[in-house]
Amino acid sequence: MNLFEINKAISDVIEKGFYEDEETGEILFEVDDLDDLKIAFDEKIDGISGYIKNLDSLNDGIKKEIDNLSKRKKENEKKIKSLKDYLLTMLDIEGIKKYETVKNKLSTRKSKSVNILNEDLISNDFKKRKETWSINKTAIKAAISNGKKVDGAELVENTNLTLK
Repeated sequence: MNLFEINKAISDVIEKGFYEDEETGEILFEVDDLDDLKIAFDEKIDGISGYIKNLDSLNDGIKKEIDNLSKRKKENEKKIKSLKDYLLTMLDIEGIKKYETVKNKLSTRKSKSVNILNEDLISNDFKKRKETWSINKTAIKAAISNGKKVDGAELVENTNLTLK
């Protein structure tokens, strides 16, 4: 039974669970049915909450693994650069432009790149402007909370669930 079904069953017990004691005329209620449904409801809530906590924990582990893999990737990239520089230096010392083994082919080529020594000395003719905008939600929230109208924005009240 899911939570909606349990809630409906609780409502049904409350609506239909009253009966009259024939001897005394007293209106009675079947508490055991309601208690059983309350226990089922609590167990379902605990199960879902536990599953959410497990997923949060799993996400923490995934984030740590991503961080570890990113760190390892950066280390490998440094090693690759260092080893390529080493091979290039060795080939250059020997004056070799192309080299082939049973498993690999290596070749060198010339290229040109720009090395900026001092950005301040570069003319604006050689600069391009990058401009990005981001919305300051904290400032908007403060403005609306203080009674200001902010076109294009509204303050929305949310209900959040906290699990501990």
